[in-house]
Amino acid sequence: MDDERKLVGFVKVLRDRTEQRETEMALRERTRALEILNRSGADLAREDDLEKVVQLVTDAGVELASST
Repeated sequence: MDDERKLVGFVKVLRDRTEQRETEMALRERTRALEILNRSGADLAREDDLEKVVQLVTDAGVELASST
């Protein structure tokens, strides 16, 4: 402000948050993968039918692959 208290300019601060966003995205993806694997592991532990086991593993693999 000048002597008459009028605005004569301003300062704007910009921050590059690219790295932070990339890290957050990677963390979300890893968390998602761990959730899929955890759920699949629990399902597999209860299953004794080979065909169902193969299907569970296939489904988990497809779900993991679709996230990339």
